[in-house]
Amino acid sequence: MSIAAASISTLADVEAYEKTPLKARLNGVENIYDMVSAVAQRYPDKPAIHYIATGTADDPVVTYTYKQFMRRITQSANLFRSLGAGPEDVVSLILPILPETFFCMWG
Repeated sequence: MSIAAASISTLADVEAYEKTPLKARLNGVENIYDMVSAVAQRYPDKPAIHYIATGTADDPVVTYTYKQFMRRITQSANLFRSLGAGPEDVVSLILPILPETFFCMWG
């Protein structure tokens, strides 16, 4: 994935990067699911989400790796499909900001 490999540290780097069409930068990735999948394949054990429920100092941190994140996204997608949602359908979510929100949103 060229986005992860890109080294952007100067204004000239940013300008050169922005001149590249988005489609060329994404290396054929067509949607969010494919993009997260590509990152999960490349960095399966890296943290994707750190969740702190209340934000207090003694609150335990829940971490999902990209491999776990991708697995949960796929579970969500499969659930929506089993309930009859198709590629052109819209699914509405009303959830607070939780890890599950992201699983459903990207699934």
